[in-house]
Amino acid sequence: MEGSGLLLRVKLHGMGVSPDNQGFVVLLINEDVRKVLPIIIGHYEAQAIVMELERTTINRPLTHDLLRNALLSADIKISKVVIDKIKNSTYYAKLFLKTNDREWYIDSRPSDSICLALKARAPLFVSEELMETCGQDIDVEKKEPETDFDRLRKKLNEAVENEDFEEAARLRDQLREKFSLIKRHIKEGEEPN
Repeated sequence: MEGSGLLLRVKLHGMGVSPDNQGFVVLLINEDVRKVLPIIIGHYEAQAIVMELERTTINRPLTHDLLRNALLSADIKISKVVIDKIKNSTYYAKLFLKTNDREWYIDSRPSDSICLALKARAPLFVSEELMETCGQDIDVEKKEPETDFDRLRKKLNEAVENEDFEEAARLRDQLREKFSLIKRHIKEGEEPN
């Protein structure tokens, strides 16, 4: 299915282990917060995205850094990313590039495009048709999907407000453990469990 027409601006809402433990998932949420598009990605791609989200600095450029640097040195800007197609359960993206006098796109995997968009501070878009077909509804009252991290953070805040510091410490440790587990899986290239 290839989407066409209207594009919805999305943002990276979060990332975690996929529900069926087959990899990692990025959650793209549209601006009016009606739907979220989950996309399964591999552990190397997840690592690159996490490194960018955490603004991890490294001594030598990795592949995404290398591509971004090569584009910048040629005065080519990453102008946007559009995810607009799914075929055989695989999402397709277009990485839009721009110079002073023209704009064009190249085919890309969504995970690579998302990472490059984060590095370039470029906007992300999903076709309306694709979001309607493959997106998951979000409770309008909640405004955003609630993750395990959200639930733990909410409980932690409640414990602090109630001055239940033992419970707050336990919940803080659970949050740290969950985040460390995801980071370890990404770093070591393990399958999540």
